[in-house]
Amino acid sequence: VAVEAALGERLQSLVADDTDAVRRAFDFLGDQSGRCSFVLPGAAPVAVDCPNDARPLGELVEVRDGHQERVATLLSGMFLVDSLEPFWGEPLPAGAFLVTESGETMTFRGELTGGSQGGLDEGLLHKKREIKELRSSVDELGGTVEELQRQRLQLREDLSSTEEQQREVEAALHRKELKVVDSEKDLTRLREESDRLTERLEVLSLEEDQLHEEDEQLRKQLGENTAGREEAARRKDEQERDVERIQESLRQHQGQVETVREKVTA
Repeated sequence: VAVEAALGERLQSLVADDTDAVRRAFDFLGDQSGRCSFVLPGAAPVAVDCPNDARPLGELVEVRDGHQERVATLLSGMFLVDSLEPFWGEPLPAGAFLVTESGETMTFRGELTGGSQGGLDEGLLHKKREIKELRSSVDELGGTVEELQRQRLQLREDLSSTEEQQREVEAALHRKELKVVDSEKDLTRLREESDRLTERLEVLSLEEDQLHEEDEQLRKQLGENTAGREEAARRKDEQERDVERIQESLRQHQGQVETVREKVTA
């Protein structure tokens, strides 16, 4: 703001390398009804005594290489002060120009300028500063946009990967569902087979019970038959012994008969 207030319209001056270029520019501007200010090379800074509590404005400005002399000439005699009030009513050194950070100015001629900064905020330096800030913001936003684009691409890749994984999961789930259906069919078949085997087992159990009863009856009959055979065998043995006794008695009688017969014959 201080430099803007100090230089005023001179901020719009163009830097000229030689007077021939300035002359051609004047001719062109004259034909076009235009007007412009130029800063010629070779001008020397004016030595002005520095007032008390003031700082040379040229020492506070950063200048690009190659333009130090011209800027020093433009800012020669200009000083930055905290306030103009201490200098009111006091004579300033010839060529001195005082300016505050808020843009208030005072010349050695006694010219005092101040008030609103609205006009200064629309000045060239302010606009350049805004342009610089905007460029910085644009660069920063450009980096942000690039990062967002990178994130967007990454999100697209992640989305594509997620969709592919989802399709794989859905396919796997479908296969699982088919397996579940097959398993349910197998389970139903096994249950039916189990029911059939259970019924068959019940039938076999009944048959087994019947066989046990028949076995007991047969064993009983076998026991009875065995007892009958043993009784028959015993009676047979007794009859055979009776036969043998009878035969023995018969043989004895026959022997006696033969003996008697022999005696009779003799």
